[in-house]
Amino acid sequence: MMSVFDGYRAGAMPHSGTFNNNVLSMTAGRVAMGEIFDDAAAEALRDALNAVCVNHGVAMQFTGIGSMMQQHFRTGAILRP
Repeated sequence: MMSVFDGYRAGAMPHSGTFNNNVLSMTAGRVAMGEIFDDAAAEALRDALNAVCVNHGVAMQFTGIGSMMQQHFRTGAILRP
């Protein structure tokens, strides 16, 4: 089945996906992550999520650096965020 999409074969069918080589989407993502969703916004989002977890007694917390975020399904100190 996959050989039908093999780009090295003559007559192969092209495969396109929602974001495959979509320059406009990649540019918009880069702007969003670099100018709109900056480090301060990411930190505020993590703080807000952590506050929701504490307020609702959910054993979950969020850590991260910049726009990268990691959820931890536990309470207490995270020694290696």
